[in-house]
Amino acid sequence: MLQPQDLILTILGVHLRAPGASVWSGGLVVVLSEFGFSEEAVRAALARVVLRGLLTRERRGRRVFYSLTASARTLLDEGDDRIYSFGRRPTSSTAWTMLWHRIPQDRGTERSRLASGLRFRGFGSPSDSVWIACTDQSRAAIALIEDLEIGEFVTMVVGHVPEGRSAALVESAAWDFPALERIYVDFIERFGRLDLTDTVRDPSESFLVHSRATHAFRGFMALDPELPSLDRISRLRRDAVAVFDDVNHSLIEPARVHFERSANPPA
Repeated sequence: MLQPQDLILTILGVHLRAPGASVWSGGLVVVLSEFGFSEEAVRAALARVVLRGLLTRERRGRRVFYSLTASARTLLDEGDDRIYSFGRRPTSSTAWTMLWHRIPQDRGTERSRLASGLRFRGFGSPSDSVWIACTDQSRAAIALIEDLEIGEFVTMVVGHVPEGRSAALVESAAWDFPALERIYVDFIERFGRLDLTDTVRDPSESFLVHSRATHAFRGFMALDPELPSLDRISRLRRDAVAVFDDVNHSLIEPARVHFERSANPPA
């Protein structure tokens, strides 16, 4: 289910990356209303994103404008690297990363942000406070841990699983592969059957489809550890990547035209 707070970051991550770029608050209300969100929901979501330190708010006369913070740009740059390399790099299941923590319960924000950050990097959690990834993710994990200032609570090991001995890890509760398979099939059927030629002719429809496809594709980062040994998942991943690349290539420009028209204030 689409949430306005997350959708805001997806949309601005695509359309507001130029240095010094800003967007009118009223324009964001218009843009998000196309997805069925009320003005109150959009403004509440914007306030929460500001509180997270990802947007700055600036008043210019009677109008309010939002800009991405340095933290948001770093987050989005990391996200771009993950999204546009996902399913495209050779993977190996011989190197694994295991991380466990003892973050106090009263530091719920850090626990939540660690969990979401690790999932986006392909980690799964077989049990409370334990996370595993099927590649060497130590550099990305350390950067996340340092950013959250929780190094004193976290331990991490990178090692190799002997050939043929990873089945228990794969079959653990760390990842829900049946659900992942269903979500892949739904994405491929939903966006792979579109007539993109007709969609391109309508910038508004291009924007909606491109935003929804990008937002949905981002979700795979937190669900798929990219294990090469799972043939069915690997085939679906390749198909989903091909569908996303086709949608992105075909619709990004008309989507950008619509965003700029809708999000800028009237003269």
